[in-house]
Amino acid sequence: MIVRQIEGSDSPSQTVLRAVATETNTPVLELEPLYETVDPEALNTLVTGGAAVRVAFDYQDFTVTVDAERVVLE
Repeated sequence: MIVRQIEGSDSPSQTVLRAVATETNTPVLELEPLYETVDPEALNTLVTGGAAVRVAFDYQDFTVTVDAERVVLE
């Protein structure tokens, strides 16, 4: 399990992309577009909207779980 904190001005979707890129040793621009799996704007809105929400989806051979504070890759 890989855990990345969502820091500073990074959005949850940006953190997902950076975490997957790091773990797969692949440049972000060479990853499958995140929008083909989940709507990045909707993801950002859901997990930062103030309610305790956790979203999980499969992306690039990982199960990704996102909440307002962290991204977890399994």
